[in-house]
Amino acid sequence: MRKILFVFLFIISPICFAQDNIESSKGLNNEKKIKHLPLNAQIYILNKYPNDTIVKAGYKKVLWNKTFEVHYDFWVIEFDEDGHWLKNYTPDGVATLDSLPPHIREQVKTNYPKQKIVRLEQKEGNLIIYLDNNKNLSFKNKLE
Repeated sequence: MRKILFVFLFIISPICFAQDNIESSKGLNNEKKIKHLPLNAQIYILNKYPNDTIVKAGYKKVLWNKTFEVHYDFWVIEFDEDGHWLKNYTPDGVATLDSLPPHIREQVKTNYPKQKIVRLEQKEGNLIIYLDNNKNLSFKNKLE
């Protein structure tokens, strides 16, 4: 019984150490909301989405992994510790296409016109697009 309890506590303990400081700051402009993000993330946000209003921004830390998030009204952008883009996603099931290179954007619109993009993710130099029909598209393309 003690071994089972020990294993349970060992598995659950990382969840207990999760932290985040993603705060809502309604009165601040975008530049002030993202000032605590890494420089690469700030540049990305200000270049790609200069006119979109940021709802909240900050970091999430689980054990030794730290990621930064910028929340908009309908989607979230996630960055690694160095400020490199990791993914766009939305809890409501629609991610943005405006970060995609034009040839990929057109290919997705043409081949999957009725599907919504749930998440965009960069993994090992590949762009992965998750659709709402549980289909994943992979492209050898870097977004930054």
